[in-house]
Amino acid sequence: MNFEYYSVDYIHSLIKQQLTINDTFQSRTIYTHSLHVFRMACGG
Repeated sequence: MNFEYYSVDYIHSLIKQQLTINDTFQSRTIYTHSLHVFRMACGG
């Protein structure tokens, strides 16, 4: 197995994993914010 290829592939998977985590965190934040705005709009 080509070591160079392996390391590039490994780094790529790490980056992809990081992006997935960021996406999940961001959407969760947006979801919470939307709920908050919705409650405010309903006079809660």
